[in-house]
Amino acid sequence: PCFHGPMLATLDHTDRLLVLGHPDVPTLKNVRLALKTIELLSFPEDKLSIVLNRASTSIGLERGDVEAALDRPVDFVLPLDPAVPLAVNQATPAVLGKTGPFAPAMLELTRSAAGLDLSQARPTPRTARIFSLGRS
Repeated sequence: PCFHGPMLATLDHTDRLLVLGHPDVPTLKNVRLALKTIELLSFPEDKLSIVLNRASTSIGLERGDVEAALDRPVDFVLPLDPAVPLAVNQATPAVLGKTGPFAPAMLELTRSAAGLDLSQARPTPRTARIFSLGRS
């Protein structure tokens, strides 16, 4: 919520800024204020993306509602997926899940934000081992 020294210094070195928001009125109010501040700081528009997190039609605000509230398009949508808290509690990266809508959406966001083609990405034995270190 604050744009103080370290935050401003970080923005100066940012290649891509992802502004994360949840589809609820208080969060959207804060995101809108942050976007206005970022605009006043002359941050390049082409380096800014809006990410709608935990999106679900059952919450009451849909993508179009969020875009209207922010007066700009949402670039990425990360859907609400019960597999995510389960993965967190099991110390397993949610993107390694084989089912559910979250993993493909997160991989698409990552690919786009990093400018990479992750369509053929597979965990290597080394990354699989690193991910499993947190589990007993």
